[in-house]
Amino acid sequence: MIVKNVYTEYIYPALFPERYRPLKKYKNLYQGRRCFIVATGPSLTLDDVERIKGEVTFGMNSVFRLFDKTSWRPNFYGVIDTWVFGNIKDELAEQEFECAFYPDKYIKWERAFCHPVAIAQGIGYNLKVRRMLPKRVRGVRFSSDISKRAYEGTSVVHFLLQIIFYMGFKEIYLLGTDCNYSGPVKHSFLASYKNSDQLGNSAEDIYNGLIEDYRYAAKVAAKRGIKIYNATRGGMLEVFPRVKLEEIGL
Repeated sequence: MIVKNVYTEYIYPALFPERYRPLKKYKNLYQGRRCFIVATGPSLTLDDVERIKGEVTFGMNSVFRLFDKTSWRPNFYGVIDTWVFGNIKDELAEQEFECAFYPDKYIKWERAFCHPVAIAQGIGYNLKVRRMLPKRVRGVRFSSDISKRAYEGTSVVHFLLQIIFYMGFKEIYLLGTDCNYSGPVKHSFLASYKNSDQLGNSAEDIYNGLIEDYRYAAKVAAKRGIKIYNATRGGMLEVFPRVKLEEIGL
């Protein structure tokens, strides 16, 4: 496993840099602008996505399940978790996005609008190590150049934040990042996962990992002069200042 990961994360990208060269066009492409990350937490509403039409937005995972209810579409889409991808891949095959990002060599999704990104998983990828050592001990990594590699985190938001920072955005708003997973997945919210009643990992593991990822992203953002706000309705994410979507000035 270690040898395979080293090859996938470091040797392969070095041998075939042209595969990731298209990512370079996004460097500082949106310098100084703002964007919205639309996660798929239970708090997300149709009114939320309707309000941000015309803004630069990033969607993820099962967010396409909203498309039959709204004309809103994300400018960018991302998926990174193989467990999630396995649950949505048949539906994804029917989707068209303006631009999408996914982890190369771990997910097979070759479409004209897709950009593969070399993903470094590191020590945290091993589930046994993940359970023995807390995230703050294992550490969090954050890429400054996605054309070389990005680092895996506990959620796809960590992946997208690395892309967003690379693009030059200076103001980021989070929607639907509830961070309050508790037991079985509920299917009552807008973009729930089909045919799956349980989360891939324990709710505690997911929550603790998420918070450490967000804390680290907040530190990187502060150093780079980037502002991150949580516009989620409720939830348990308190790392970033909270704002109400209605008061942002859309």
